Amino acid sequence: MTDASKIASARENDTASDRLTLTLRTRDPRLVALVRLLARQAADDYVNATRNRRKTGPTK
Repeated sequence: MTDASKIASARENDTASDRLTLTLRTRDPRLVALVRLLARQAADDYVNATRNRRKTGPTK
């Protein structure tokens, strides 16, 4: 089902962990929609955590 996954930087100065590219070998639209939904939720969670960290300061 999964062909390959790799870390791909969006820009030259981005770190490797900023972006994840996952290639699926499936034509099932339900699975594609599920993967997109999960990716959006994960991205939203990451952004929210980053914003909260900025408001409260670094953790020790």
